[in-house]
Amino acid sequence: MLTILFLCLGGFLAAFVDSIAGGGGLISMPILLMAGLPAHLALGTNKFAGAFGCFSSAYKYSNSGKTNVELLKKLIPFTILGCFLGVKCVLSISENILNVLVFLMILIVAIYTYLKKDLGKEDKFESLSNENIKKVCLWLLP
Repeated sequence: MLTILFLCLGGFLAAFVDSIAGGGGLISMPILLMAGLPAHLALGTNKFAGAFGCFSSAYKYSNSGKTNVELLKKLIPFTILGCFLGVKCVLSISENILNVLVFLMILIVAIYTYLKKDLGKEDKFESLSNENIKKVCLWLLP
């Protein structure tokens, strides 16, 4: 019962932080690992929860009328491909190595976030053109 309470409180805190500034995974991943979930399941659980938060945010944003539907139609297949490749990659890593990698990545991101106080304060996005999309797609191809 204590573990369930710990997971609920941690999940609430992670969702709260994620809704304000993003980065709730920095809270939820360690909590899931401390609760005893294997790294593969912790990563999947974290992504599953994050997907619902992302979907609800995207839905709300799409109602604002600022969504570029044509761009979404072009990018959604790459998102799906990235999901499959990410899962395949994570499942190919042994549990022992993945535990170390997850711990190191959380530590590195937490330190970087703490040290980079101005992270996200300046918007450097200019525009997304068809030319930029082609460059990225060509860069991603092996």
